[in-house]
Amino acid sequence: MHYTFPFVILAFALISSGCQTTGGSGNTGRNTGAILGAIAGGVAGKNIGDGSDTNMILGAVVGGVAGGMAGQQIDKRREALGAAEAQRQYEYEQEVREQQQLEKEIKALEEQRTRDAIASTAMESDV
Repeated sequence: MHYTFPFVILAFALISSGCQTTGGSGNTGRNTGAILGAIAGGVAGKNIGDGSDTNMILGAVVGGVAGGMAGQQIDKRREALGAAEAQRQYEYEQEVREQQQLEKEIKALEEQRTRDAIASTAMESDV
């Protein structure tokens, strides 16, 4: 009976991460939390009460669910931070493009003013 704990944890880990892709599913916090929660819950369940396998399994299930929920919240916060960073980067790039456009317009106006000044002095001396 003492050997069932590693097998229960291994089975839970395989079941919870069975659909995970190698490209990053975006649920890494949830999956990690579920696995770590199941391990911690199983250990706690085994050490609480009479140390029966039922307590261990119940602890692993409760720990896995709680860990998965906590990990999912971490994933959501990470996703929100990534979206906010992408928005800031987009706004920064927009400001850079607008600044470059303004610099082009200023340069064109300065060139026009220089041409106007040359044309103005040329007309006065011709008269």
